[in-house]
Parts: sequence; C-alpha cells; structure tokens
Amino acid sequence: MSTIPGFAPIGNLAPPIPGLPDQADFNPLLTRTHYFDGRLLTAADLTREQLYLDQRLREVGAALGSGVVRGLRARLAGGRVTIEPGLAITAAGRVLELRAPLTVDLNNRAKLAGLNDGRFAHLPHGLFALILGYAERPSGVAEVFPRDLNERTAQHDVDEEGVQAALLPLPVPLPAAGELALRAGLMRLANEGTLDGIGLPEDAVALGVLAISGDAARWLDPTLLRHPPRTLPVNGERQADLKTQYEALLGDVLAARLPLDGDFAAGDYFRVLPPAGLVPRAAFDPVAGRQRFFPAHYQVSIAPIRLADLDLVQQESLRLPPIDLARDEPVEVIVLVPLADLAFGQLTAPLVRGPDATPGAVPKSPPLRLPHLDPLSLRLYPLPPVHAQTSDRDAWQALWEAVTGDTLAFVRRPTRVAETGVSAIRIAVGAPSEPAEEEAPGTALPPPGDLVELVLDEDALLLRRLGLARLAELRAPPDDVGRAALAELRADFGGEAGLVLASVELMALIERRFDPVLWPTLLATARAGTLTSLRDRLVERRAAETEDAAQAVADGQSPPAPAATDALIDELAAALGLPDTLRLRWREVGAAA
Repeated sequence: MSTIPGFAPIGNLAPPIPGLPDQADFNPLLTRTHYFDGRLLTAADLTREQLYLDQRLREVGAALGSGVVRGLRARLAGGRVTIEPGLAITAAGRVLELRAPLTVDLNNRAKLAGLNDGRFAHLPHGLFALILGYAERPSGVAEVFPRDLNERTAQHDVDEEGVQAALLPLPVPLPAAGELALRAGLMRLANEGTLDGIGLPEDAVALGVLAISGDAARWLDPTLLRHPPRTLPVNGERQADLKTQYEALLGDVLAARLPLDGDFAAGDYFRVLPPAGLVPRAAFDPVAGRQRFFPAHYQVSIAPIRLADLDLVQQESLRLPPIDLARDEPVEVIVLVPLADLAFGQLTAPLVRGPDATPGAVPKSPPLRLPHLDPLSLRLYPLPPVHAQTSDRDAWQALWEAVTGDTLAFVRRPTRVAETGVSAIRIAVGAPSEPAEEEAPGTALPPPGDLVELVLDEDALLLRRLGLARLAELRAPPDDVGRAALAELRADFGGEAGLVLASVELMALIERRFDPVLWPTLLATARAGTLTSLRDRLVERRAAETEDAAQAVADGQSPPAPAATDALIDELAAALGLPDTLRLRWREVGAAA
C-alpha cells in the first residue's frame, strides 16, 4: 500500500442552496470591466479598471499594517526638516515611497504661504506631528479628439503620484518647559495611547513630533508617533515603541550633560521607562555594589550575559508593563552586561559555582551540572560590600573593565531562564550571602556551543508548572467580564511569579460562589499593586478566626461563625483600591448566595 498521501476530487456533495446569489455581498468598488471583441472602450471603462486594481493593491497594504517599512528618518537642522528616502504603508493601504531626500525649509515663509493658499505666513505655536502623505498632480497635455473639427480642447495627460510632508497639530499644549522634559512627558502619553486619536489622515504616516515656538522650529523628536507596520498595537509593540523613544532621549540626555558623565537618576529626566532598554554605565558600580539610576526601593541586580542572547532576553521582557517612576510599587530589575562569546567564557569562569555534592544523594535526571545564578544586588547607598568568594571582587573588576561604552541593558525582572549560568556576587547590607538551594533542572538542553549549562530560576519553574492559564482551567471565568479580566491579567501580569502565587492562595481562600467577581478582583488589585496585600489581609483574618474558634472551644463555648468573604472584601475595598462598581458586585453576589 502506498504511504504517499493523495487527493482524488469527487465533486461537491453539498446540494445547491436556493437564493444564495441574493445573499452574497457585492462591492461596487471591486467592479471589473468585461472585455470582448467589438466593444467600444470609453474613459469610464478604463477608469473602472484603474479603480479596481488600486483597491486590490490597497487591500494588500492594509493587511500588512500601517507604519514605516524602512528609512524615512527625519532630522531638524537650521530650521530645515530633512526626510531621508524610505518606504511606508498608510492605514488605507497605500504605499508611500520617497526615492530622494526631501527637505522642507521652514524659514522660507513665502513658499510655505504659497503651498497653503496664502495661509501660515508665520509658524503657529504648538506641538505638531510631522507626517508624510500621499499626493498627486496633473501633468502634461493631451488633445481631445474633437467631435466637431471646429472645436479643439485639451486635458492633462497623466496623473503623477508622489508624497508630501505636512504638519498636523497635536491636541497637547506646548508649555514653557525644556525639550527633554517635554519629550519625556510625550513618551508617557504615547505609551498610554493618548496620542492615538490625533486625526492622522488615512493616507499618511507619522514620522515624529515637531515643537514650534517664537515663530521658529525648536526641536524634532523622530521617534514619537513613528512605528513599524502593524494593524493594531498588540502586547509588547507599544513597549517596543517606548524602548525606541527612551533610548533616543537617553542619548540626547547624555549628550546634553557633557562634560558630566551618566551618573544620574532616571527620575531626573524620565517619567516612565520601558521594561527593557539601555542604561548609562557610569550610574553602576558592581565592584562597590552601588547604583544610582533606579529608585532606592527597586531591587536591582547585575549579571553578565552573552551578546548574542541580549536581544532575545529584551524581547521577552517587552511583553511586561512599562516602569512608572511616579508610582511607589516595588520593581525588580536586572542589569545585563553584554560580552562577546570569548570574553564571556574567559571573564565569567571565576564566577561559576557548581551545586554542592551531597554524599549518597540520588543523581537527578537529566545528569547535567547546573551552576547556580546568584545575582549581584546593587543598592543606592551600599555598606562595604561582602563578597561571597574572595575571587569575586577581582573577577568583577576585570569584567567591568571589558565593558566598552554605554552598552549596558536592563530588563524589568530577572530572566525566567538564566542565560549565563554564572554565579554573580550578592552584596547584602553588611551580611554575607546565604547559599541558595539547587534548583530542579529544566527539560530543555543547552544550545550547542554553550560554555555553561542552562538553569531555571524559581520564578520560571513556578510559571511553567502553575501559571495563570492553569489557574483559569481550575477556576474558569463564568462570564464575558471574567474572561476579559483574565485576558488582561495574563497579558499584563502573566510573567509575575509572585502575583501568580498570591492568586493561587486567594483561590484557596475565596469560595467558588464568588467566581463571577474573582478574576475582575484579581485584575483590579494587580493594577493597584494591592493583590498581595489582599492575600495577606485575608490570611491574617482567617488565622485570627481560627484562633478565636479554638479559644472558644477551650472555654466550653460555641465557636463564632467566620465572617463572610464578601463582607471582608467590602471592608477592605477602600484600602485595596477596588472601584465602587466591583465593590457593589461583591455585595450582589454575596446576597444572592
């Protein structure tokens, strides 16, 4: 018998459905001319064909998504905006191609007035989106074949297509503040989606934000509002845009601080940080155990990483929410020191520590030697550092001297998979580091050519075995509101191991009859940063009730009835930051039960 799959058409077995043509959807914009011998072709017939092909091509462009494909970088110098050649796709699916640099002289008021029908003799004050849009113009002369030989008329010969630059006012005021502060504020607004509704024409793309004051162009940020082709922003894409904007602004901040170095606090210039990006090297000192860039209450660690793995680690972290410097929430950050493969193998060898061998212990499977990654903790104001090994200080000194330029990067949390397999030093507050327990090996083998093995941290193991997806199977949302809350919770907090663990404990404390409000409550408290506080308060209350009941039994009395969960939530709602609508919903579910 042949093992090659085949297909034998046997025709359509479904009977014809009466009236199907009447139920179809016909688009008048997708009408083609029917050609046949002897037909008289008119201008309307050929125009119809042009419209059909144009519509079909724009459908393909719209499916690819709007944005800048390549090039089209804008810069401002001496009042002149120059846009380099490149390619973009508009929201309407039209392809915009600029084949030569386009320069707009904002100082040439006569030309600006001519292009705008006599308006804008002066540049208005405000913030503007620099956009590149579709343009067309008639060209040439074509004589019309006369019906009467005494009448001779002409039309333009062709329609030329091209692109044109324009300024679109933004619904954001231009206050009397410095450029760096304004750009940092616009970064935050763009990440929150506030700048999405600027009224961008469907046949144009945004290339940046231009600030005009005092009848002159002051500065241009070529990263704001600009993004690669996409249909709608999905998880991680806004953070990728924020990373691009942040790193461009960071470069300008470092240039503006010269001759000072990069030893400054992020809050001095930024309002929000992406979940991954570059950091100035001067703000960190792993030998002394000091960092200044991040706030004092952040948990900041540092570890070496292969240069080839840096992009992958950052892409994984871009799925996390941005870092809001105005909030007081604790954030865990790891600073990554990228090294080439050769330097990585040579400089990190003294930092590798294998697990302690226990006599008589049964070897684990697979039989891989898994070194432990103990990140080096950095503090804003450290005490004299305590090194776990006598060689750690010298090893970190040599590693730090190998770093060139501002190539350090950070991610919002320690990576789920330790890319380095290297044990860094922990610099505690005057106390030696405690030996960490050996973690269970993962199922994946190290990639070929690695000098060290792969190790999973505790967070990665928890998320692999018990994540929000697994919890949703155990306590499935009963309605659309719960399912929407679950989807947002997974998108924004699915990588937070501590939050997942607290959710498990809350599911053990909250009865199943409250499933209609369970997932919305987890989402609301996660966003407010009070989910673990809710867990702690409920645990404390239940523990106190258990003690009271035991004491009552010991005294020969009937134990008091425990407080209803909905009553406890109602009591804690204000402290937890629960909205009033959710608070009332808890009451309704509790009353119905």
